[in-house]
Amino acid sequence: MLAPLRLNRSHAEDGTRSRGDSLRTEGGRAALKYYADRGRDLIWDFFDFPNVIRLHPSSIRHAFRKREPVTPIADPCKIIWVRPADIIFKISGDHDLHADDILAGDWDLDRALVVDSIKYQSICKHFQDGVAWEDTELFDFYTDRFRRGEVVRGADSLPRLKRQYETRVDPLFRDLRANGFRIARDLWGRPTNVPHVHIGRGGEILYGTKGNHRLAMAKLLSIRVVPCHVRTRHADWQKIREAILSDVALTVGGAEPSNMYREFMKHPDLADLFFPNQ
Repeated sequence: MLAPLRLNRSHAEDGTRSRGDSLRTEGGRAALKYYADRGRDLIWDFFDFPNVIRLHPSSIRHAFRKREPVTPIADPCKIIWVRPADIIFKISGDHDLHADDILAGDWDLDRALVVDSIKYQSICKHFQDGVAWEDTELFDFYTDRFRRGEVVRGADSLPRLKRQYETRVDPLFRDLRANGFRIARDLWGRPTNVPHVHIGRGGEILYGTKGNHRLAMAKLLSIRVVPCHVRTRHADWQKIREAILSDVALTVGGAEPSNMYREFMKHPDLADLFFPNQ
């Protein structure tokens, strides 16, 4: 069992959203103070003429990233690297969950096995068994949607959708097989189109609606790790994050975790706590 925690009221038992309350924790205040100090330093650097030449957007990003404060409230933009084999479940209520939420309740139990989904099975049949896209259950499902007058993946007919799969999905599989999972970035170097996951009460990694094709391909190709953003965490998991931060006492050269939390050291959502300087 976890040791008693001195937690704030961010973990509302009624499942209400808690980002505002969470930011009032000691860690949240520390984070705000840190970014205020970094902003002040950058302003002074800007007006130091020799430094003006060196001031570049990438330099600004680096300055903010050099020594980020360690807090139990995770950076919503952080990327975690997850083994596809560890993603067993897909969350059913993905559209009702939002970025940076910490929610109590049973929402994380509304899940299904990834391998049981029509999309996963159809992708395996196509790439593993050579079944044509139009002969998969996935395209039967898409056909029903077209009959209802829906638009699927930007296409308004089955032939156009089939053409999209042949020109986008098939090449994506070949690229993953040759190069692994690569992160696309915008002009500022920010990751784009990264799949998202949610974290259940016990640390279960629950896949969302974005990137299901890529996850199925990654599993099929035995790709070692895939990048993901975390959208929603269960309140019980957030308590574990806070307990681990308190237990490890993360500073420079932080203490080793007690046996109670050692089992969590390899969890991808806790790397920012156990290894803050990496």
